[in-house]
Amino acid sequence: MHPVETAPGGWGLSKAALMVGWSMSEPGNQPQGGFEGGKLRWAERWASTPGVVRKTIVLIIGGSLIGLGVLLVVLPGPFTIPLLIAGFSVLGTEFAWAGSLLKASRQRAARVGGGLKRRLRR
Repeated sequence: MHPVETAPGGWGLSKAALMVGWSMSEPGNQPQGGFEGGKLRWAERWASTPGVVRKTIVLIIGGSLIGLGVLLVVLPGPFTIPLLIAGFSVLGTEFAWAGSLLKASRQRAARVGGGLKRRLRR
């Protein structure tokens, strides 16, 4: 058997096996932690994905949600604001600027909502 480059964390799994999600059903190949029902949990698999790949996937998904939300501003259709919020939430998982923009917009919305409540009470 030839040596295999292992994934970070010392599980003894090859990086290729993690990337394609092969079933590690052989008794000697099972990792010690994070193994539930024959599959690695998504969070651990996502964490072991290289940073450049993670950021690219997040950028494509988040950008698509934001693009669709902006498109629905012009075209007739519901869910404009929820799609924008979802897009920035996805982007905020990997990009600090998106997370801070989402936080600032939440604070602004809370202030606007508080002002509207005060006006409606009058």
